[in-house]
Amino acid sequence: MGIRRQNLLIILVLLIGGLSVVPVYGQINSKQELQIIHFDTPSVVSNQLEFKNMVSKIVSNGKFRYRKTLRHSKSTNKQYEFNNIKISEVEVLRHFKKAARTSGTVQEFKSYFSSRNLKFIEMLDGDVISSLYSTIRQKTFNGKLENWQTYY
Repeated sequence: MGIRRQNLLIILVLLIGGLSVVPVYGQINSKQELQIIHFDTPSVVSNQLEFKNMVSKIVSNGKFRYRKTLRHSKSTNKQYEFNNIKISEVEVLRHFKKAARTSGTVQEFKSYFSSRNLKFIEMLDGDVISSLYSTIRQKTFNGKLENWQTYY
């Protein structure tokens, strides 16, 4: 019985000693855990400026080529996010083309986007929208017919 008591006493001492070491070790490591870690700043996904730049490139380019721009957009796979709705640049260009093709005036061009709840057109000024309409309209079949009729 004496041996059991002695073994039990040794186990108890080791257990108490082991438990006291853990908090001390934890206190030493807590200083390392309290170090401040600086993460990258969260970026708010707002592509308004990029969208406006894309539209200004279309408007300012005197020799805008729709198919070349569409092909380039497919290869870059650029995405825009407006009001938690993601839309690719390819889809934006296709909407521009379809709106210009089905519209006879700038007002009809604007109403195409409002009827489909595409709010990104509202970011643009009226002058930019009319320039965009005329630039894209020139690349449609009806626009080419209109240009042809002005020559003859």
